[in-house]
Amino acid sequence: MADPSPLLKYRWKILAALIAAVLLLILFVRWWRGPEVLFDKVVRRDFVQSVVATGHVETPHRVDVGVQITGTVIRIPVSEGQNVKLGDVLIELDPAELRASEQQAGIAVSQAQRRVRQLREVQAPVAEQALRQAQANLNNAQTILRRNENLFQKGFISAAALDDFRKAVELADAQVQSTGKQLATTQPNGSDYALAEGAVSEAGANAKAASARARYTVVKAAMDGTLIGRNVEVGDVVQAGKVLMTLSPVGSTQLIVEIDEKNLRLLALGQNALVAADAYPQQRFAAQLGISTPASMPRPARSASSLT
Repeated sequence: MADPSPLLKYRWKILAALIAAVLLLILFVRWWRGPEVLFDKVVRRDFVQSVVATGHVETPHRVDVGVQITGTVIRIPVSEGQNVKLGDVLIELDPAELRASEQQAGIAVSQAQRRVRQLREVQAPVAEQALRQAQANLNNAQTILRRNENLFQKGFISAAALDDFRKAVELADAQVQSTGKQLATTQPNGSDYALAEGAVSEAGANAKAASARARYTVVKAAMDGTLIGRNVEVGDVVQAGKVLMTLSPVGSTQLIVEIDEKNLRLLALGQNALVAADAYPQQRFAAQLGISTPASMPRPARSASSLT
């Protein structure tokens, strides 16, 4: 059998020699280029300074809730921390006394209205009849006077008797004037009628006031919000002007933070900010610097927790 080719006989030696040559070439190139240096590319950008501060969240305003009358609390259907809607009942007072006053006021209205009806349906017709009777008496007295004046001229009666007939006419005329005035007072433009109508108006106003006071026994929420304070319990006797509950309205919130004086020069109204909250560690909330007071108390218009 013939001997193998010299290339095949020494193929492993040749391969090893080639690998060694390549390694020597790589080492030579690295030696020639020198050591490798890491660097970052310089980019032109705006210089940014950050101000970090912590604070607490609150609403822009709070609503104090109280009562308008003195009364005893009989029901409180809400509790602290509860969300309420516009019109929800917050406090209810005992309405018994005010309901009685409301009924009395209603009775007074009915009585005043009956007085007007009495003037219109009874007293006015009676006064009209009395006036007609007085006028008839006057006419009769005047007729008798004229007859007796003729008799006096003929000498059949004395002057004294004629004076008596004249006095009768004057008395009848006075009676007509009196009954006429009485009738006038019962008419819509008369004094008695005006007094009766005034009594109706006054009683109606008192009834409305009593009804309004009765409605004050139920205190309702004036807006949507969260009840963050409660200083009243069932059975308490409460008075007007005392704060019984505090309501935080629904809406935008603000973050109250204290900024170190050395950083005040870096702040300006309208600057944007980011807010981080412990309850949401993976989120950031957008905010804006709304107010910067002399006491270093900037108030972002919209926020959630600590400012970063």
